[in-house]
Amino acid sequence: MKGVSRLVERLKRATPNSEASLRVSRSDIERVAISLQMQWPASYVEFIESINGVEFPMWEIYRISPRDATPEQSGPFEIVACNRWLHEQWQLPSKLIAFHSDGLGNATCFDAHHGDCAQSAIVRFVHDGDDPLEEGPATFEEWLVEEIERLEWLRDNP
Repeated sequence: MKGVSRLVERLKRATPNSEASLRVSRSDIERVAISLQMQWPASYVEFIESINGVEFPMWEIYRISPRDATPEQSGPFEIVACNRWLHEQWQLPSKLIAFHSDGLGNATCFDAHHGDCAQSAIVRFVHDGDDPLEEGPATFEEWLVEEIERLEWLRDNP
C-alpha cells in the first residue's frame, strides 16, 4: 500500500493550491463506514489517512469529517450527507457508496452489493444517462492513478 502515499504526493503536486482543513483519524473513518453500513477498501483508508483533511481545488473527493466537526467545517462535500442526497434526489442505487463527484452531478462509487466495498470494483453513476451505471477500474488505487494522470494532464495543458 505504500503506493497510495506516493500517489497522494503526486496528487498534491497536480493540484498545487491544495490546503489542509480538518484532520481525520482512523476512528473517524471507521465511524463513517459503520454509518454507511459498509467496509472501506484498505487503499481508500490509506488514501484518506494520507491526505488527512487536505482539500484539492477542482477535484471533489467527498470528505470524512471528525466527529466533532460543525456542518460549516464539514462543508458541502461531507460523504454521509452527499450519499443521503444522491440516494434521495437522484435515486443512486442503495448499495452504491459515492466517494467522488465530477462536479456535473455524476458520482464515482464503491459497490457494496455484497456488504463489503473492500474488494469491490469502482462504478460511475451518471445521473442523467440512459444507463446510469458505468463500470470503472477494478480497484480504488487504479481509479486514483487514472484521476491523477488526468489532473496532471490538465495542469500541464492549460
